[in-house]
Amino acid sequence: MGDGTRSAENSFNFDAPAKKKKYKNIIMSVCIYILVTEMCERLAYYGLSGSLKAFVNKHLGFPNAQAAAIPSALTSVVYITPLLGGYLADVHWGRYKTILVFAVLYVIGTALMAASSYPSLENKSLFLFALFCCVGLGSGGIKANVVTMGGDQFDTNDKEEAKQMDTFFNYFYWMINIGATISYTFIAQVAINGIGGISQNYGFFTSFTICSAALAMAVLSFVSAKSRYTIKPPAGSAFASFLSTLLGACLNSWTGYFVLLGFFLQVMGWAFGLISPFLTEGSEAAKVVSLCGCLCAALGLVLIILTCITPSWVTSSNSASMEEGLLEDNNSTSDTKDFMRVLPTLMFSVTFWIVYNQMAGNFFIQACQMDVRLGDSSQQLNGAVLNVGDCLAIIICIPLLDTFFYPFVERMTGRPFRPLDKMILGYFAAFAAMASASIIEVYRRDAPVLTSTKGSSGDCVFPFEVNGKVFTEGSCTNDIPMVPPAGSASFFSNIRDDDDAYWCVTEGAAQRDGVHILNATNYGECAFVSKCAPNGILMSDISVYWMIIPYFLIGVSECFISVQLYDLCYSEVPATLRSTAQAMNLFMTAMAGAVTGAITVAFAAYVPTNLNNGHIEYNYYLGGGLALLSIPPFLYVREKFVYKKGAGLDQEGGRERTPSTSERRAGSFSGGSFLET
Repeated sequence: MGDGTRSAENSFNFDAPAKKKKYKNIIMSVCIYILVTEMCERLAYYGLSGSLKAFVNKHLGFPNAQAAAIPSALTSVVYITPLLGGYLADVHWGRYKTILVFAVLYVIGTALMAASSYPSLENKSLFLFALFCCVGLGSGGIKANVVTMGGDQFDTNDKEEAKQMDTFFNYFYWMINIGATISYTFIAQVAINGIGGISQNYGFFTSFTICSAALAMAVLSFVSAKSRYTIKPPAGSAFASFLSTLLGACLNSWTGYFVLLGFFLQVMGWAFGLISPFLTEGSEAAKVVSLCGCLCAALGLVLIILTCITPSWVTSSNSASMEEGLLEDNNSTSDTKDFMRVLPTLMFSVTFWIVYNQMAGNFFIQACQMDVRLGDSSQQLNGAVLNVGDCLAIIICIPLLDTFFYPFVERMTGRPFRPLDKMILGYFAAFAAMASASIIEVYRRDAPVLTSTKGSSGDCVFPFEVNGKVFTEGSCTNDIPMVPPAGSASFFSNIRDDDDAYWCVTEGAAQRDGVHILNATNYGECAFVSKCAPNGILMSDISVYWMIIPYFLIGVSECFISVQLYDLCYSEVPATLRSTAQAMNLFMTAMAGAVTGAITVAFAAYVPTNLNNGHIEYNYYLGGGLALLSIPPFLYVREKFVYKKGAGLDQEGGRERTPSTSERRAGSFSGGSFLET
């Protein structure tokens, strides 16, 4: 009606919004606030999760294997809640409001975690509530929408803005890794060593407080630019049409019923996997629940893969006779088929994420029982710091792959190097990561305990505590009068203290005022105790830096797999379902987190408090085996996959199909990637 009425075509254009103001450099004028938000949020999340295993083990009393499963359980919550966040954004609230609501919940959760980790106020129930109900829900609700909202700021029909959008996605990915690097190199160290005048007793409280402050900054950065954002309304009708078409198609064929069964089994597998870490370690209930979770997840994945490779069962259930109604129904059917054809690729990603999740759990445990000393000082490396190896692999490999490797492969093979081709290399890299971690563990377990032989005038490196009395460096010297006790038996084998830097062993000792003191005139060996391992666990004489190899290889695998998944969920699905596709991609990560937790609980007998008495590498054998066994069936899926014509394939080509009418009207054929980890 009049000049102010938008045409029917524009009403479907989700890529060309009307802007409040035209900015020449959208990234620096608008998206910089979103980039800072993402950096601070990732800094907070990885700062919390990086030291999570050590805190729940040393301060909340979770056994070693159970503590390793807690980060996986958090992952399963964080990556299933995007389904809720994507639904609310697409149907009810829009992206801006959804991000803001979940971000506030996120801030509350981090503040509660910090409060419940204060030494005199430690509260297990409050900590777990804040972790799973606030942080898990808040982080997940944000994930499906932040990068998509960044993409909303660009009009892809404008060539200059389309180019800026590609640059934005690269910047977005870099900001993620900058935040993660700060977390692993700084916040993780604060957690176990303290900082400045803050003792290590308050290290976890301080690190969690820093994370809470960083997240508050993220929220402030995000809301400060509201007047600059292009804020799109929810596209509720398109999402509802998709669900209606999908459900109708499922109920109209036997294949569809198997699809519904597959989704149901996946949800059950996720639920069983989430419950298993909280059951008594080693109990029959824990074993049964873990096994049920793995079986349900595996069967559900297989059903979805088999039924959606060629989703010809998706047909119209509408008997509309009006031309426009029939056209819209056919468009919805076509869009639903496009969405479902991507699912098999997403299902296979579960095996990669199972490998990826080893970094937060078993890699951390393994690293903490290696030589984590920082030079000759009493400072030690937190095992979580090694996640920097994953970040560096991503930062280094992405430009090298895009600039040199991919073009080189295309020149050598004479054919395009498509996303699913790249993913195959990712599964090989994931297998290599598990193989290297297994080899390192065998060498670590065979290595002797790390000791330092001292002369008669030497000092042990402290602090250590005996019967409530703390000895600092220099306390143990020749000028302290001592009388060796009868038998000169080593008494330090009974010493356990959270703050011990070393466990000192000697042939002789004396009692003074009821306190054992090290005999400086008869030094034996000082065996080094790890701060990030369970209390009293000694380091093995093998450098922790060997673990950079599997961390780096997982980062390489991530470049080949994760990046391609985000790209597929953007360029290979209808524009109206991009948040939904992103949420489904993240749900696969949640599924893998739950399955990883279930596997960890099932293998608990092989991951005792002291790894020298176990076989943690059995977890790696399973993860590597799954990655390797995924390759043959994935090759079949790759051959059957049909790419959209022009959907980010200008340089890749591949089997293409013609876009549907609704996609042409929506202008949904645009490039770009969702690059988030």
